Amino acid sequence: MTFSFNPLDPMNQSMYHEFEYPGTIEEVVQYYDNAPNPNGPKLRPQPTKDSWYYRNDGKDDGHISALEKLKAFVKGGTYNMVRGLFCDENGFSIKRTLTSAAVGTAIALTGPIGVAVAGGVGILAAINNFANSVQRAKYAVTDQDARSAYEGFGESTSTAGLSIFGGFKGIQAIKNNFAWAKAHPNMKVPFGDKFLKWDVSKSAVPKPPKDEKPQVEEEKPPITDETPIAGAGAPASE
Repeated sequence: MTFSFNPLDPMNQSMYHEFEYPGTIEEVVQYYDNAPNPNGPKLRPQPTKDSWYYRNDGKDDGHISALEKLKAFVKGGTYNMVRGLFCDENGFSIKRTLTSAAVGTAIALTGPIGVAVAGGVGILAAINNFANSVQRAKYAVTDQDARSAYEGFGESTSTAGLSIFGGFKGIQAIKNNFAWAKAHPNMKVPFGDKFLKWDVSKSAVPKPPKDEKPQVEEEKPPITDETPIAGAGAPASE
């Protein structure tokens, strides 16, 4: 006995129905008995937004493979970091782009102290992002939740690395400026230069006024045996 296919039956119109054409009645009964929901068809797992590394294992349970974790980590530390400068959750954002440009300009104008402050803020942000990612990974319900958590791990790692490097360079430049100013007490160094200049020695070297021309030493003729000695008397007569 075969089971007739009824195109008007809603059960046969689901795009996720695994049986495109039902077989015998015994096969259909066995199929529905093994389904998770005995009152409905067994649905295929729906693809997620990031389908380029979608795990089609039939279990959207928040457990992903090591390869997927690595892919999510790298994506978070590279692609998401760059995208975050220009885009928000809705795509490209002029507001986010202008904000990133303003922050970069402020750091460039404030020199080492701006880089040091930005490094400290970046480290705090990385710690907060890492803590939130741990919670998302621990309580992940779907595979997408797990991928999002490991992308957060990548973002926090890149943020912490760049912040530590920039903060170290900024503090080192400020310390060098103070040490140079202390070693040259006669040089008048503006107080702000100790914080805002990467190399205070260049701004502390006195320059001649624009009106005055730099003095050039006259070239003296080479001294020979016949050159008279200044202040010496006349040669003695024989």
